[in-house]
Amino acid sequence: MTSELGRLVVSDLRYLQRQWSSVDRLEEDNLRRDSATLRRLLIDNGNGLLTNYWKSLGHKGQIKVTTVDMRAYLEGVDLKALQFAGAGGARNGGAQVSATLVSSKVLTEEEIRNRYERATDGPPTRTSTLSTFLDSTGIRVAGVAVSRRNIIQFVGNRLGGVHFDETRGHAKAHVAEQFAALDSAVEMKVADLNAIYFELLSIGQSVLDSEQVQELMLD
Repeated sequence: MTSELGRLVVSDLRYLQRQWSSVDRLEEDNLRRDSATLRRLLIDNGNGLLTNYWKSLGHKGQIKVTTVDMRAYLEGVDLKALQFAGAGGARNGGAQVSATLVSSKVLTEEEIRNRYERATDGPPTRTSTLSTFLDSTGIRVAGVAVSRRNIIQFVGNRLGGVHFDETRGHAKAHVAEQFAALDSAVEMKVADLNAIYFELLSIGQSVLDSEQVQELMLD
């Protein structure tokens, strides 16, 4: 018999699957509203309801997620000239965009050739535990690497997806630094979406694509 926690988690996962996997183009307002569901699944109550439910089923290890590996993608990139980079990977309106990069540096012919060769192979990916995935870089902007966890938090605390947090000034220093960096990116666009919302969509779809999460939704 499915527990109440299990019923809630599976219901939320199926909801996001319907809303975020549609071939129709998602709008920013949809993502803002649905960010509360994603945050509840991945962050709230310590580890997020998804992990809490996964553990309640007796699983020893964590859920595994495959996504763009930003550390490998940015290898060899002049970080001082880097203005913005996003892991991406989201599908929206029939198109998929991964690994975006904006730099002020004028590339040499060799750098252009190397970048092209890497692009034809697709961005590097990595499979990791859910907690490692959330703590890894989703966006790098203003010289700051921003974790996927804090991207989810930012949408709620800054963009109003969950609530307006009047205590942002009291956040831990590293969180405040990452939020300040994201503040500088709120006007940036990826695939016609606000870059932060696009990364939020990428995070959610990566979790939904996990084989273990897919199995949970079949229960």
